[in-house]
Amino acid sequence: MARFRRALSLLFIMAIVSAVAGGALSWLTKPRLPKRFVVELVISGPLREAPGGVSLGLLEVERLSLAEVARGLRAVAADPRVRGVLLRISSVQTGWAAAREIRRALHTVRQSGIPVIALIEAGGDKEYALASVADSVFLLPAGYLLLDGLAAEVGFVKGVMEKVGLEAQIERVGAYKSAPETYTRTGMSDEFRLSIDALLDDMFEAYVVDAAEGRRMPRDQFRARVDAGPFSADDALTGALVDGLRYRAQVLEGLDVDEREVVSLERFLAAAGNHHGTRVAYVVVEGGITPGRSSDLPFAEPTAGSESLAEALREAREDDGLKGVLLRVNSPGGSATASDVIWDEVRRTAEVKPVVVSMADVAASGGYYVAMPANMILAEATTVTGSIGVYAGKLVAEGLYDKIGYHVEVLKRGTHADLFSETRPFTEDERETLQKMLLSFYHSAFIAKAAEGREMASDRIDSLGRGRVWSGLRAQANGLVDTLGGIWDAQRELARLIELPPGGEVVLVPVPKPRSLLSRAAELLLLSERDGPVISRLTASYGITPEPGISMRMPCSLDIE
Repeated sequence: MARFRRALSLLFIMAIVSAVAGGALSWLTKPRLPKRFVVELVISGPLREAPGGVSLGLLEVERLSLAEVARGLRAVAADPRVRGVLLRISSVQTGWAAAREIRRALHTVRQSGIPVIALIEAGGDKEYALASVADSVFLLPAGYLLLDGLAAEVGFVKGVMEKVGLEAQIERVGAYKSAPETYTRTGMSDEFRLSIDALLDDMFEAYVVDAAEGRRMPRDQFRARVDAGPFSADDALTGALVDGLRYRAQVLEGLDVDEREVVSLERFLAAAGNHHGTRVAYVVVEGGITPGRSSDLPFAEPTAGSESLAEALREAREDDGLKGVLLRVNSPGGSATASDVIWDEVRRTAEVKPVVVSMADVAASGGYYVAMPANMILAEATTVTGSIGVYAGKLVAEGLYDKIGYHVEVLKRGTHADLFSETRPFTEDERETLQKMLLSFYHSAFIAKAAEGREMASDRIDSLGRGRVWSGLRAQANGLVDTLGGIWDAQRELARLIELPPGGEVVLVPVPKPRSLLSRAAELLLLSERDGPVISRLTASYGITPEPGISMRMPCSLDIE
């Protein structure tokens, strides 16, 4: 922990330097745009949902969020000075839903008559799916296309745990609630396999449809191309997957512009300034849902803290200048109690002004729970959602401690005071009590609130729940979400609910206001070190929470590539 704090202290100092230098730089140079120009969008690395993402360079502007990229591209489509858009792709470190959001915005640019040129340095299926929207797709002469289809890999650690003397004891509600299976089984249950197979079917079909249409190729032919992959640059050209092999300078020559006429999307947005319209709050639920404050620091996954989000929703609700709320959810869930706190604030807000939820790559379990009271829910076809179910449990390290000679003394008052201690297994009475508690929460909280929010019978919600995850496409067919679409579509629905006149637009106002890296690092430095069981703390990042209580989390940390 001391080493971690020293690293954060260094980050704190670097942030101060960055803030001073960045402020001086922005004061000296105001963005000016040429009379005609090409907008360059580079997709490389992660893309956060919340505005104010951290840049890795001290003097660079902070990275644009997904919402800012979508807004910027639509502003590009309406700007007569823009001669084209150069999309450079090296690594798409987003989920499939976020990639489709960018793809849809680029399609809007094409529809306006502005050519979109994609240059892939190297990439796989997700990179190609995004590039396929362009008028022309080029690949670096030394590049390659790793087109080979989609796969989901899930590791099971029960065997490893047994070898070292660890045991996961988990109680769950719902046969499809597969989050604990990676610790309690050595392979997928039939229900787990069914859920993941269905997700792969839907995501692969959406990918094939998008890429085949973008490349003006029959779907069966594109499927055959995928089965024949991966491809070298020459083979990709021969197979009509790309239109040529070029370097960036050659692409610019083809657009008849020089380097002075190339403008980054960040610079374009900075020059454009704020646009006008009806102001609505933009609140982001990103990362695992936890009690307390949210966190968002470099090189770490963000967390969605119930206290931070409750404050943001209250601010959005009480500000008369904000006419609605767009709640963006990109979360696999987490703590049941923290999710319930956020649910209550969403419900209270929806009673005062319209709340529209836009689901990102994943809005499952607790991530679905917080969305349920909204006036309307939108998801991408490839969003992972649902997972209506709960579980609770602990890791038992008794065997490991015996192996290594580690001894723990437990003094207690109350028969079950050490219920969640990792030094002993549950008793049968404790298992029964835990299961009753889970069943009560599942039916009286999750099912009842979902039925109310979706205006469906409890039995119907139960049949769609039991921990099963759904693609956005199937969730919409089953009534778990209202319609398909992304952030821009959610803005239109919010404008409709606010009853804006035809042509009226909403402007997203981040709530809370984006904070600098300096203030975020400072807050984390002031947090006290958590105490807790050794093994549970080490395994917290794998989805078994050290907090005693009920968890709502999707089946696994699922990456489909």
